Parts: sequence; C-alpha cells; structure tokens
Amino acid sequence: MYINKRFSLVLLLVFLAATAFAQLSVTLTPTDAGAGYEAVIKALENTLSDELPDIPAIPKNLMQGFADASVFAGHGATQRAFGGYNLFAITVGGMVGVRIPSAISFSDALDPSDVMDKIDENSAFGMGIQGINVELGLHVSRFIPLDNIYAALRFGYLNLDIEDQLNFKTFQIGALGRYQFFDGINLLFFKWRGLTVGTGFIIQKTELGFDFPLGDEVYSETIGLQTVSINDPVATFDMTITTYTIPLEVTTAVQLLIFNLGVGLGADMAFGNNDLSIGMDGRVYSGTTHVANASIDGGGKNGPTFFNPKLMANIGIKLGPVILDVPMTYYFGKDSGLSLGVTLGAVF
Repeated sequence: MYINKRFSLVLLLVFLAATAFAQLSVTLTPTDAGAGYEAVIKALENTLSDELPDIPAIPKNLMQGFADASVFAGHGATQRAFGGYNLFAITVGGMVGVRIPSAISFSDALDPSDVMDKIDENSAFGMGIQGINVELGLHVSRFIPLDNIYAALRFGYLNLDIEDQLNFKTFQIGALGRYQFFDGINLLFFKWRGLTVGTGFIIQKTELGFDFPLGDEVYSETIGLQTVSINDPVATFDMTITTYTIPLEVTTAVQLLIFNLGVGLGADMAFGNNDLSIGMDGRVYSGTTHVANASIDGGGKNGPTFFNPKLMANIGIKLGPVILDVPMTYYFGKDSGLSLGVTLGAVF
C-alpha cells in the first residue's frame, strides 16, 4: 500500500479527533457508476477502517488546551490597570491566549513537529483569539451611598468568512465588578491607583471551521487486479468552544508622568466545553471510473481547566483621558499559559 505525504496530512487531521472517547467512522458510498465494484469498495472501506484506529491519538487534553486558551483570551479591553477613574471608562481591544505544555521549550516552538511530539496524555496545548471587545465601566459609587465600587459590561463579536473555506466567529458578553480598597495617592507627576479586587462572570463562544483541499490523488491501493484511489479530498475541521469564566483578581497600578504600569494576582475559574469534529471527504476511483464517495469522520468533547492561577501585568500610557495599554497574563500550574492584548480607550 502507498500513502504519500498529503494523505499523511489527512491522517493527522483525523487523529486529532481520535481520542479515547471519540469514535472514528469510515464510510464509502457507491455511486451509480460503482455497480459491479461493490467488492472492491467494501475491501477498501475495511482497509481504511482497520488502519485509522492504529494512528497514535492525541488525547482529549488537546481539546482542553484550546478551551483553556479561549478562557485566557477572554480579557480583551480590560480596564484593570486604570482603576480609580471619576465617572466612566470605555475601552476597545483584542487578546490572544495560548496554553503551553510544560514539556515544550522555546526551541521546540520553532519546530511544529517537536511540539506535536511533546503533546501527550499528560499535557495540553491550544490557542484562542478574541478579536474585538468593548468594555464600558461606571463608577457606581457616584450614584449610590457606597464608596469605591465600579461596575463594567464587556461585549465582543467577530465574524470572518473567507471564500466559504474558513469561518471564524467569536462572541462574548460579561458583567464585572471591582472594589477599590484604598483611594490611592495622587501627586503632581505620580499617581498610585490603590488596591482593587475584582470578579465577574464572562460567557464566550468561539466557532472555527475550515475546508482544506488536499490536492489530487492522496491515496492509492491495489486490490486484486484493480488500483483504487481517493481523489480530490477535502479535509474538514470544526471546533465550537463555549466557556463560562469567573475571574478573581487583585490589582494595583502606578502612573509616572504619562507611563502607567499595573500588576496583579488572581485566578480564572472556568467551565464549559470544546466540541471538535474533524474528517475528510473525497471521491473513490477505480482506474478512471468514479465508483464511490469517501467520508472519514471523528470527533470528541472536553472542557477547560477549572482553576487557572495567574500573574498579571499591564504596560501603557495615559494622555489626558486617552489610554493605550498592553495587558499581559502568565498562567501557572501543571501546564503554563500566556495571554497578550492591546487596548485603546478613554477614562473620565
């Protein structure tokens, strides 16, 4: 049997879904022209069914890694480094999150094959993006007889559809509350923004789907006296991540002239699911006769890590009411994680 590199890519896509709890399905559906080729079609279907389960499976932790990364990316447009404003704040921003297996070094990250080798049953890997978020903050204490209370609403949405081959959609909505323990210090060129504790509830959903043509012939098998091939294959990948996050944060920040620096400690408590389906569709030929249509399908489901401790930092500038901020977060634990974003806004 001959399997070339492009068919190896198909197998790679399939084994992403071939977790211990996922079921692979190989189906060959005869065409009208396939009458008389039933035995060859059935033999090919049995061959594929026997071989695909032998592909080494990346475990369910891969899906957990993508769910974790979605949680990490869920803090776009954050106002955590600009507490203590007088009335209200509005910010716009995006964020990228990555779950990194503890076994992966920086040099491994330069070679995708090394990364794949080190994703095993005890580690997780994934990436998440929140494209455009808006956060509206309000100094609630200006309207109620309780001091130093701030509230915010966060909303995010992005929908990209590229030539019906790639679809990427994100949605987020959340409510946040912050309490400033100390009023801070405000001098001529220096400002300490006090110590703030915050929490909230964030709902987000990410959908990623793409169809990837793999070329012409990717598989060839000689059965009896006939050569059977799978032609014009298209790999399919669909991932739907729905997460619910409760952030717990303690933050502080200082401003010197126009430069603003924030630091913090906290954790994201998260739950939800990452639902993954993956496969391939192609046409089966015996010689030049289109005898069947091929479909390989698999999938699985897993949720994010529940407790994600984190260290936070923000580097930015403030010119009058206008702010530009770069929020960064390091998640520590058995596997580490990172998030990085850019925020633009105004506080009054």
